[in-house]
Amino acid sequence: MKTYTITLSKVFPSKHQQHGNPTNFRQLYEEGEKIHTIRASCELWENRFENILAGEAVLSLRQWSDKPYYSKQELIKDLTASDMIGVQRLIFLDGDISKPRIVLPPNLFQPNEILLPVSMNTLAKNDGLFLADWLDWFRSYDLTKPMAIIHFTKFRYL
Repeated sequence: MKTYTITLSKVFPSKHQQHGNPTNFRQLYEEGEKIHTIRASCELWENRFENILAGEAVLSLRQWSDKPYYSKQELIKDLTASDMIGVQRLIFLDGDISKPRIVLPPNLFQPNEILLPVSMNTLAKNDGLFLADWLDWFRSYDLTKPMAIIHFTKFRYL
C-alpha cells in the first residue's frame, strides 16, 4: 500500500510574520478545528486521492519533531478513505487571494463545472489560522495556479 505524507508545521515558517511561534496545528486537528490543509500541486493531490479513495493508499498526517526537513516526523494519524477524507480544487480569480472559489466538477446533473465563492475567513478558520496569518502564509504562493484543499473529515464546500 502506498503512503502519501502531509506534514503539518509545528511552528510558523521563517518568512511568516509569526516566525517561530507555534501553529498548534496538531492540537487544532485533534480538537476538530483544523479540518483541512491547502496545498499547491493540485493535480498531484487529485491523482493521489484517486489511489486513496480506491483503497490503494493512505494519507499519513505528520508533523516535524523539530526543524523542518532536518528532524524526525511524528505521526499524527494515518487516514484512509473510510475516514471520509477528500480533496477539492481551489482557485483564486485573477490570482487574487480575496477572490477564492471552490471548483465543483461536472456531474450527471450539472454538465459544467461551477465556481463556488467561499470566504477567506472560512478558509482560514477551517485551515486552523486567523485570517491575517492565513493571508501571510499564502502571500508567496503562485495564486494563478489551482490549489488543493485536502479535507481531513467528510466536510466539503458545497
